[in-house]
Amino acid sequence: MVSHHHAFLHATIAPLVLSLLLTITLVPRGVAAAASTQNGEEARWLVQSSKWATLSWIENEGQDLKSLVTSIAEFEGRIFFYLMKEEQGGTAFNAALTFSEAQVDTSQYFGAKCGPDGVLDPQDPRCAKLTITGVISPCNTTTKQLALDTLFATHPQMAHWPEGHGFVPHEMKINEEDGLWMIANFGGGGLFGAADYYGVVEPVHHAAKGFTPGRRRYLEEGGDPEYLDVNDESPGVGEHRHDHAGHRGRSEGYGRGEHRHDHGEGHGRGEGHDHGGHDH
Repeated sequence: MVSHHHAFLHATIAPLVLSLLLTITLVPRGVAAAASTQNGEEARWLVQSSKWATLSWIENEGQDLKSLVTSIAEFEGRIFFYLMKEEQGGTAFNAALTFSEAQVDTSQYFGAKCGPDGVLDPQDPRCAKLTITGVISPCNTTTKQLALDTLFATHPQMAHWPEGHGFVPHEMKINEEDGLWMIANFGGGGLFGAADYYGVVEPVHHAAKGFTPGRRRYLEEGGDPEYLDVNDESPGVGEHRHDHAGHRGRSEGYGRGEHRHDHGEGHGRGEGHDHGGHDH
């Protein structure tokens, strides 16, 4: 009886387990590949669209963290700098380079806005942030002219900087494994490699718009579109909201840590943290 029972389990359960394992192992690979491509496209778009970024490095055997906002120029994903050789003695150094989607559109600087429709805050996960780590070193004779041409095309004024000030073209070599970290939507950020960055066909911006159901409802119910143009956030944009006059409450899912309560015409808002808030 036991042997027949085992044979039955082997004949019926084993194929199901094998099918489940194939589903678990094969499907995510395709999803992961698509995500890697999208991550690479988004990162390449953000770098290509930026003319400056925040450069950080460590000195004095890890005792001092230094940073500066520096001009950059991009060519087919390669990142060039025009740095004074005195800053690093003309030698290679490990560094991190940080970008934000909020820096791309100068028209959104006033009010610290972000996103294709300008309703996102720069700290919103849907406003892409990217940090690239790697080694920055002076360009050799092979790449020096390409670096200068790229830098001068992006920043024409650089061509007239005094030679005596010691500016030298540099290039960042991105760390092959986990050289990029990015967050561009809800769900948290993550690491990916240089191959995902360089391997894309072309840069593509995968905009995560702030047009949530709450915002759509606000417009459909007769809300003023001009209000959305002049305010960082609109009523109903991804908020936790209680309308006491109408005796109803709803949670729109902005993310962790933001709550709003409307009492009649007035309302009070407490904005929490990226982590540690609570959702309803």
